[in-house]
Amino acid sequence: MKKILIMMGSYFPKPMANGICTHQIALELKKNGYDVHVICFNKSGDLKEDTYEGIIIHRVKMRMFFRLRFYAEDNINTWKGKCIYKVAMIINKIKKLIYAPFYPMTSPIFIYRYYKLAKRLHKENNFDIIISVYNPLEALIAGSMMKKKYKEINFAIYILDTLSNSPKVKFLSKSWTEWKGWQWEKRIYKYADIIFNMKCHEEHHKKERYDKYIDKMKIVDIPLFTNFNNDTKQFCNPFDKYNIQWVYSGTLYLGGRDPEYLCKIFTELNNKYNNRLHFYSRGNCEHIIIKYQDKSNDTIVRHGYVDRHEMLQAISYADILISIGNQESDMIPSKIFEYISTGKKIIHFYKSFNDSSIVYYKDYANVLLINENDNFFENINAIKKFIYHKQNDILVDNLKKIYIKNTPEYTVNFIKKILED
Repeated sequence: MKKILIMMGSYFPKPMANGICTHQIALELKKNGYDVHVICFNKSGDLKEDTYEGIIIHRVKMRMFFRLRFYAEDNINTWKGKCIYKVAMIINKIKKLIYAPFYPMTSPIFIYRYYKLAKRLHKENNFDIIISVYNPLEALIAGSMMKKKYKEINFAIYILDTLSNSPKVKFLSKSWTEWKGWQWEKRIYKYADIIFNMKCHEEHHKKERYDKYIDKMKIVDIPLFTNFNNDTKQFCNPFDKYNIQWVYSGTLYLGGRDPEYLCKIFTELNNKYNNRLHFYSRGNCEHIIIKYQDKSNDTIVRHGYVDRHEMLQAISYADILISIGNQESDMIPSKIFEYISTGKKIIHFYKSFNDSSIVYYKDYANVLLINENDNFFENINAIKKFIYHKQNDILVDNLKKIYIKNTPEYTVNFIKKILED
């Protein structure tokens, strides 16, 4: 049996977007007969060694910033949680300032922890391939160090985010962050046997500077189109049956993907209607949700950063799924493919016609696109009409033909080819 090591950041039981995507790849690899190990963050309460759905997990101690941040997000309603969140943000800014010449790397110690654990595991398991997932950068650096030491290992880098095509970072110019990202790409790409980049960054990687890596590079897409309804049959309904349940899941952040407009429009609409809006979210917008939760007499409900099972349960029983577009970014909110695979009604809020999600939603018949720059009350009327219009959920088999590149199988076929050559 061939063995695979995946090196990444946040993973189960409370993963972030990259962990959710990577898990689908890991499950598909396991389904194809491979032995799959994951190195990831060790959050408070996690076991150092664990197994989840057949994937063998090894955890490394996180940076102080992440430990404080995750604690704060779990306790954001308390004064202690709010104070710790502010402290975490200050620590992160200081670290970024200190390590600015090495941006976006912020922890050499973390690289060493990854590398030390990966070396031990390789001696015990003799891995056939290492797959390093970005973000974090430290996972890519440690993976390239493993390839340098053990040349017989296949080395893949899986860029779910982007090193050199990210949106503008506060206090830093976009041209500078792109240049720093490109410097890291050159250092790491030379060790890779295969490089997976997301379709949303395809145009960016057509630049002449990438020609020398073209034979290594594969364009894939977010692998979250699965048979969602079959996978969630065991869930119980967490909601009362007398309301129309709206569900948002994912990260929110000020200036890029914030919930203010959604909360305003929901509050106005719900003066006369029996709806409830649930946020299963994390990020720096939780104070906005708490404010509207109080204003709305708890028809807006903040659940915070929950485990994967609870989030899937909510999506499974939602009447309306909510997505919010990324402002001024090519990056795709990964959850939209999970939403699409349910066949349910989706309302997508966006601020720009360049919104990266729209190109995917145009092939989905059960979506309402709401431009936040349009007339407020016309948008409310469009939402009311959409919500109360009877429409059956779409057959998933028909959708799979359209979104085939968003299935885990599509990406795994490239990995299999390397392992079987």
